[in-house]
Amino acid sequence: MKRISLLITALVITIGSFSQKEISLETAIRSAIQNKNSILAARSAYILDSLDGTDLKARYRPKASLEYAYQFNPVLATSIVPVGQFAIPATDKVANLAFGTRWQQSAGLKVTQLVHDFSFKASQLENSFKQKVSQLDKQQLEYELTYEVAKTYLGILLLQDQQKTASTDTARTYNSFQLQDARFKEGKLLRSDWNKAVLNHNNSVQAYEDYQFQINEQKAYLSYLMGAAADKSYSSLVLAPVPDSLLITEQTESATSTIPLFGKLKAQQESYKQAQLAERKKNLPIIELSGFLGANQFTNNIDPFNGSAWFGVSNIALNAKWNIFNGENRQSRLRKYDEQIKKLEADAKDQELNYSQEALRARENWLALQSKKRSLEKNLLLYEENVSIYQERFKEGVGLSNDVNTAELELQQARASYNEVKYRQLLEVLRFRNASGLKW
Repeated sequence: MKRISLLITALVITIGSFSQKEISLETAIRSAIQNKNSILAARSAYILDSLDGTDLKARYRPKASLEYAYQFNPVLATSIVPVGQFAIPATDKVANLAFGTRWQQSAGLKVTQLVHDFSFKASQLENSFKQKVSQLDKQQLEYELTYEVAKTYLGILLLQDQQKTASTDTARTYNSFQLQDARFKEGKLLRSDWNKAVLNHNNSVQAYEDYQFQINEQKAYLSYLMGAAADKSYSSLVLAPVPDSLLITEQTESATSTIPLFGKLKAQQESYKQAQLAERKKNLPIIELSGFLGANQFTNNIDPFNGSAWFGVSNIALNAKWNIFNGENRQSRLRKYDEQIKKLEADAKDQELNYSQEALRARENWLALQSKKRSLEKNLLLYEENVSIYQERFKEGVGLSNDVNTAELELQQARASYNEVKYRQLLEVLRFRNASGLKW
């Protein structure tokens, strides 16, 4: 009855799957990237860096401001005036005269235009590399997420394939059980042999159910990666098969240069180099043009609305500012940039070596497992043949129940070893593709 119930369940699942739309590996990856919060956060970081670049470019735009001041002068500025020069004949007489009034207003329009900032180009390049780092950081997160989605997706396909085999094993062990159960009811079979037949069949049924539990668990995880709601909708996922070429490493070239991490490390180096250059040029002159058009009012008493005391004023100036000492330890910052650049260069070399070694080890492991898998496939055919032979001999009354049960047990053990090798081989394929920078 358990077998019948199991087969009905499998049939319902199969029929239900026909009513669902298949999703491909590409669709799963795209959905995960579109919905993962870490990717969305990385996109925001890139946008923020882009806005910083826009602000930087605005430094060369003209700046205009309306300015107003109402000023009280408690102490008037005093100057030495050579009043003797106005006499005839001229003398050397001088006098101390205070210029200005107690109250003063100033209003007008001021316009400034940056002409040249020696550190601007380096700052602009630094920002562009920061944007590139943000973009590559997002791409690296996408790359890692793609690996996780592919690992889960392909793992589900493998589990489904193994479940189909488990279904066949269940039917075969049930057949062995029926043969021995009939003999047991006739009183011609030991209880211990009958128990072994039941155990073999129960193990097959349990293996089938275990695969279903694992499939459901992995589908739930895949659904989470794709950004689906936390409900049981994952059970309706139907995964399209993938090309066999994705699961082979024998003749695949490495493409580590496409891994975003390496581009990110290089962009970070360039960003620090430009920051270092900007630091060196930060104290160079900043040149700008400025102009002012307005009026000043001078009165000895508070009289802001006295129109007759207003006088027009305008000026155009070329200004240069050169910081000689600004109280900062520039050499310390320059050295920090040097150390950061050296660290990133070392990290890039170390990561390149790690990825290359990872790809090489994964490829060698895959080849070794491929050889082992072929051997196990041949053995499985022999074990299956043994079970059929012992079943026929038992039917004809010339075989032993123990031979049938032992053959079933050996086949189950061989099947478990084969499934383990296939799973390990899948992991090595994933490791190889991830370390080689190959696209899915």
